[in-house]
Amino acid sequence: MGGVHLSVNKLGSGSVELFQEMKNFIKRIFILLVPAFLIACGKNPDDKVVRLAGSMSPGEFRLVPKVLKEFRKKQPGIKVKYELISGNYIDLIQTRIAGGTPPSVFYLDDLYAPDLISKDVLEPLDEYIKRDGVDLSDFYPNLLAAFQRDGKTYGLPKDYNTLGLYCNKKIFAAANLSPPRDWNELYETARKLTGNKNGKKIYGLCLSADLARWLPFVYQAGGRLVSSDGKKMAINSPESLKALNYYVQFIKEKIAVKPTTVGATWCGQAFGLGKVAMVIEGGWLIPSLTNDFPHLEYSISPLPKGEKNATIAFTVAYAIPRRIKNKEEAWQLLKYLTGREGMKEWTELGMALPSRKSLSASAYYEKNPQWNALIESTKFAFPWQFTPDFGRISRFITNELESVFLGLKSAPQALADMEKYGNRRLKRRYHE
Repeated sequence: MGGVHLSVNKLGSGSVELFQEMKNFIKRIFILLVPAFLIACGKNPDDKVVRLAGSMSPGEFRLVPKVLKEFRKKQPGIKVKYELISGNYIDLIQTRIAGGTPPSVFYLDDLYAPDLISKDVLEPLDEYIKRDGVDLSDFYPNLLAAFQRDGKTYGLPKDYNTLGLYCNKKIFAAANLSPPRDWNELYETARKLTGNKNGKKIYGLCLSADLARWLPFVYQAGGRLVSSDGKKMAINSPESLKALNYYVQFIKEKIAVKPTTVGATWCGQAFGLGKVAMVIEGGWLIPSLTNDFPHLEYSISPLPKGEKNATIAFTVAYAIPRRIKNKEEAWQLLKYLTGREGMKEWTELGMALPSRKSLSASAYYEKNPQWNALIESTKFAFPWQFTPDFGRISRFITNELESVFLGLKSAPQALADMEKYGNRRLKRRYHE
């Protein structure tokens, strides 16, 4: 390219047009070839760009950039590109990893951690942790263990959440009711709050055909999802049947509603719009309500008790794919986001609870008592993690719940099918 040289002064008008076309052509070729040349030489200009990917609620998507702003101040030489992956998040992540185009750092849900760890596609973080003196003892052990296998650490938990019961204070006050404390009270409260209020239809509760929302009721009834060794399903039991019949009756009796029925994308939005009086959600709903429905007054209580108290503890880690070029830059971002400073800044934005023990007694939670019920629920929370390949089983169960919601299948048949499908997947997994 550098050997091409033409003098415009020696050309006529027609030749000038030809010269301009040749010039534009050369420019286009240059634009196309230089990036390829740089990549071939190992100098891809994007190698230093850390692409952070996640699947999150609207509230979280708005808040993460605030933490990234502080990281950029401390590490001005590292460029971070933040992207939201919509749709079936984990399938898209695995597709991008398999296709050689993974993000540099990404959210790893505890449910899917066993899958990716077993596939050997994650970068072990132990050498970085040892080199930089990261204190793993500061993390809650059960949260950290979700991302560890065979003595290696594949992710650091960024936060955690439990499920609680959100109640609309205005609706409750008008009906002279208090937040329900057990199954009977939850049913009666939902029944009493359902109806037309000032010309507006209100439902007592919002429910989804979602394993993560139904499973606490299974645990509360004394049931379980899988065997203690995780190799067999245990869902087809009298306790699970009791929990499923209880859960579905709200929909069948129309004292609960799915979010789409009232024009909402999720139960949190239905609650914010005043279409339902109660929802079962985690702390991720708090910033969404603050931003989108600032005048809504609400309370948060532990989930109503069945035979015993139970809820779910969710955690998400930041992880790094094994086959990326900018591992050091990715680690610097991961280390900051899960470090005391970054985590404190993140969790005090009001999205989740800190996975570091040293931050749990922060003055922030004294000033924001709405978190108390979610913190209290930690002591009877079951982890949201099972075995590799359980994501498929989880989706199957969700589909079965939807079938029962729609009246297409009976509760006993749905439980039998959940167990049959789950055992088939687990048997394949463990080669039994």
